[in-house]
Amino acid sequence: MNLLMQIMTALISTSVAAETPGNLHISVNVDSATGMIAASILREVYKQTKLEFCIINLPPLRATKEAKAGNIDGEVLRPPNYAASHPELIRIDPPYIVVETLAYTLKTRNLTIQKKSDLKPLRVGVVRGIINAQNATEGLNDITFADTSESLFKMLTAGRIDVAVDSRYSADRAMKKTMINDIVSEKIVLLVQPAHHYLNIKHKALAASLATTISQLAATGELQRLATTAESEQMKNDNATATLPVKNCN
Repeated sequence: MNLLMQIMTALISTSVAAETPGNLHISVNVDSATGMIAASILREVYKQTKLEFCIINLPPLRATKEAKAGNIDGEVLRPPNYAASHPELIRIDPPYIVVETLAYTLKTRNLTIQKKSDLKPLRVGVVRGIINAQNATEGLNDITFADTSESLFKMLTAGRIDVAVDSRYSADRAMKKTMINDIVSEKIVLLVQPAHHYLNIKHKALAASLATTISQLAATGELQRLATTAESEQMKNDNATATLPVKNCN
């Protein structure tokens, strides 16, 4: 009996260890201010759920591949429709951040953009793998992909594209780093979409606890306060990793 108890204890310990917070590797694109702000909010969600995670810096397309394969444990944020095409991942409901996607042009172009259909005859740029931007530009004819927000706005100033479509957070940071704020004009909000945390299906047991914490934080207004604080802290520094209170994975 003692041996049986030892075996059972070992099995339970192994199961708990498999879900040990420090073992969770969550991807975020550190070139994205939106992703970094979301990671800061999510860190507090995990903390209040008695969990932790470390971050792995991956470009969006690579993150999807690794999360689906179970090589990493999840992704910091993706839009609601991400779940439909990736059944290997669990969407944590409710969403915990809202992402605004906007169209930006050069002031010197003086383009008239009042709605999405005004973009159809124009050359539009988005960051590769950013699904919110892809959703916002779906159906447009001429799309060019950039690897980062900074390269996207460099393409805009170089005349390679007419419009840059990006999230407000990431666009603000990219323009600040490239020092082009004064020559870019914000034209229209194309999409306002909530974003969710996603985990590989092997972590299904954690989903309910995280969802409960997000709901509680939203109900008290704490979630909005966390978002405001995270945005303010992130924008104080050009270095995307400087204000993120989440450790990198070893």
